[in-house]
Amino acid sequence: MSIRVQSEQEVFGPETIAVLATVLKDALHHLRLLDRNDPAVNKVAKSIIELARQGECDPIRLRERAIESFWSSCLGSVTHGNPSWPRK
Repeated sequence: MSIRVQSEQEVFGPETIAVLATVLKDALHHLRLLDRNDPAVNKVAKSIIELARQGECDPIRLRERAIESFWSSCLGSVTHGNPSWPRK
């Protein structure tokens, strides 16, 4: 599994990339995302990279915040895409 950072201004060192890859693997495990071709995997990876760019460097906080961001975006798309959800 690799993480590609496509920014001319920002370059993560090899140690940081290794941490980000581990965080991604752990987050995907927690989210039970097994198919690496699933677009959700890309969403989680981008979230982790963005959090790292913002200065978050603790692997546990990176994972937890990426998971929170993922679920927030999923719930937001469900509620915005279906005004009758949730049904009571």
